[in-house]
Amino acid sequence: QLSTTGFLVLTNVPDYDEAEFLRACKALHALPAEVKRTLYLAHDEPRNSNRYRGYHPFKANDASHKEFLDVGLPIGQLDADERALPLYEETPWPTGA
Repeated sequence: QLSTTGFLVLTNVPDYDEAEFLRACKALHALPAEVKRTLYLAHDEPRNSNRYRGYHPFKANDASHKEFLDVGLPIGQLDADERALPLYEETPWPTGA
């Protein structure tokens, strides 16, 4: 429902490997700052073109106190109607790390 709660818990996800997920999270947060900056959204790094997908850095004055990587399906996996929507864009991934 999510009308009164801001999060949810998924259980029994096929092929989910918690250890692999934790390893990937730690690897993301351990990236050098200059690599993470290439993943920032355009409003945090004007040289980047991604507006919706990418890295949201921790901001000291943000009440949410979080940093995260917003990802989506590869554009090629979307149908033509979905690809036409403005909220869909490729997820930037780190290179050279």
